[in-house]
Amino acid sequence: MVEKYRIEEGIYRDEYGKERQKVYYILKRKTFLGFEYWRYQTHEICGMGDCYDVRTEFSSHHDAYQFVKNNLCGGNFKEGWSYKVINEFECNE
Repeated sequence: MVEKYRIEEGIYRDEYGKERQKVYYILKRKTFLGFEYWRYQTHEICGMGDCYDVRTEFSSHHDAYQFVKNNLCGGNFKEGWSYKVINEFECNE
């Protein structure tokens, strides 16, 4: 299945209806038992002895698009830990 992503724009307006802030979120299409649904891209924040997931927020459409293009579509980004070997050596006796 082809991976699909959406960029969603959120606009905050004050009590007078004036636009105060725009944010952008990324959603990824997922399937479960043949049903398709969209899920927000999240990241973990830890503090005060507790950790929780929050939606990853971007300040511009361009930043969100570049994140999808450079990280998610290329398969370079996966949820969870990733490891790489940074040093390897042999000991001669």
